[in-house]
Amino acid sequence: MAGSGVYTPFSSIYHHSKRGDPEEGKLLVARVPVLDPEWSGQRVATEEEKLESESTSSPVTDSGFCHSESCSDASSIPSSSATFTSFMIGDPFTFVLLNEKEGRVKVCNGSFCCHLQYKRISQGDSEEMYAFGAFAGLHTLDGDLSLQVCALVRCAGSDPSSCGQGVEEAETKMDFVMEGKYWNQH
Repeated sequence: MAGSGVYTPFSSIYHHSKRGDPEEGKLLVARVPVLDPEWSGQRVATEEEKLESESTSSPVTDSGFCHSESCSDASSIPSSSATFTSFMIGDPFTFVLLNEKEGRVKVCNGSFCCHLQYKRISQGDSEEMYAFGAFAGLHTLDGDLSLQVCALVRCAGSDPSSCGQGVEEAETKMDFVMEGKYWNQH
């Protein structure tokens, strides 16, 4: 059994399949709303500015992701020093815990690096633990696949070794921008 999904506080899209199914893999694409546009660096435009901008281009897309050299350089973030290894779907991910309510972190697995800017919005008395991880290598659980993955995960428990284990629900809402420079020779 394999699967993946894109989950938001408002909706989800997911796909599960098992070996031999007519559709074993599927690319999932979803528009994910920004919970707090001002936090992510997006300025909330007035109606007049919205009309004016329809005829001009901007380096930032609706999602807030940057496609231009004029945007801030995520590579200037130093690697987080308190990394640990935990297995997710059979692969050894390098993780860093997200201990703060908001921040910027970088985690690398070999020469493959992932960057995260985040802001947590806890719901109630939630004590959920989150980690940000990277993996680059050969995934051999369901055949041989060369993968490069950046992952923001809720840990299953309060111990870092539980990061990467399956969880079925979460209460924390989070705004984030995740970046990775993906390359593969295979």
